[in-house]
Amino acid sequence: MKHSKKAVIEMQFNWIFIFVVGSVILLFFVFIGKSYMESSNMKLSGKILFEIDSIMKGASSSSKSSSELEIPKLELGFTCYPECSEEGCDSGFAIGNTGVNKPTPHDIIFAPSEIKSDFLYTWTLDWTSPFRVGNFLYLTSPSIRYVFVYNEDYSMSKTMAEKIYNLFLDNEFITVDLYSEEELMDDFEATNHKHVRFVFFYTFEDDLDLDIGKSDFDLVIFSDPNPNFNGHVLFLSEDMAAETGDFDDSVGYFGKESMVGAIFSENQDFFVCNMHKAFNSLERIFGIYKIKALYLKTQAGACGGIYENFAAFPLPENFQYPSSFEEGDYEKISSLLKSMSSSAEKANKNAIFNSCPRLY
Repeated sequence: MKHSKKAVIEMQFNWIFIFVVGSVILLFFVFIGKSYMESSNMKLSGKILFEIDSIMKGASSSSKSSSELEIPKLELGFTCYPECSEEGCDSGFAIGNTGVNKPTPHDIIFAPSEIKSDFLYTWTLDWTSPFRVGNFLYLTSPSIRYVFVYNEDYSMSKTMAEKIYNLFLDNEFITVDLYSEEELMDDFEATNHKHVRFVFFYTFEDDLDLDIGKSDFDLVIFSDPNPNFNGHVLFLSEDMAAETGDFDDSVGYFGKESMVGAIFSENQDFFVCNMHKAFNSLERIFGIYKIKALYLKTQAGACGGIYENFAAFPLPENFQYPSSFEEGDYEKISSLLKSMSSSAEKANKNAIFNSCPRLY
């Protein structure tokens, strides 16, 4: 009887031992498998990131181009913070939470914070002032719909809305619609897009009381559109859309390309960050042409006087795009850009007319 009890205890102990050892072995292989999967995912994410980076570099190097690119359906995240330095801005893109990311300190990329789709839409436009400064790259996806709204009471509102709308039609992939305010309130049709961005080409201060289905939305408001494509832009989230916009919080856009950049940007910080990059590039390119003008002034013989005014054009120290606009900032920057452009254009036209070396 005693032997029988001892045998039972030994048997139970053996089973416990087998269970413990089996669990340890199982956990070991699970750990190995998980580590292998994580390593494989990291390699795959790195490969995909490299491919997307190559695609984006190719897209940004060709002006006035658009494309629809099929990509793995992974969460592609974009960041851009407006605290910038001489080394560039804290910005980049990453694959989900894998930790695999690509810094973009100098690349001007206007995009939503997240793209989770089988397709990536790319679009590029040249920014010139008047010489070529660089390409602006715009990114979006099929899940985003853009709705442009104008006010019939303001002729410039309709004119500018139609101009930007027609520009967007050059990109056959993006979903964009044009409404008057009356049409928007009476006949707006909801779609199955995940997100709707309403773009107002006038100072819109009413509640946005629309049936937009299951979509979420936000607002971009160009308060003073004009033929020069310069003005103020305000970003409002869905939570803020029911409130009257405080245009003291608006920032400036300068040129058609930056206006389009505001339409694609996730929010104001994202837009300001990329405008920092654009102005850093403008300052650098301007410096190069100024050196060229100084050289031609002394080395182009009888043509030298043509470049004198541009060579002496004063650019303020630390010429930058402000992180927030205070009173007078917009007018000062707008006036400076206009004078810079006029001086460069005049020198270049005179050079061509007099058969002298072109400035740009």
